[in-house]
Amino acid sequence: MGFKITFEPLNRTQGVGPKSVEIESAHDAWIEVHGLMNSDEQVTISENGHPISWLELRDRAKGQAN
Repeated sequence: MGFKITFEPLNRTQGVGPKSVEIESAHDAWIEVHGLMNSDEQVTISENGHPISWLELRDRAKGQAN
């Protein structure tokens, strides 16, 4: 199971396009997403090619911690 996280600034800056990272674990993906959202980034998350919300990712990360 892998997560693809795509992000770009909420306030668009000329010459700055979206970037993507791939992370294997929900826990590590949640840490990355949480930090990006706190940095005012627009974040899109997909799991194995299917879009999921940040809430779903957070719940999966909590499930891995237990």
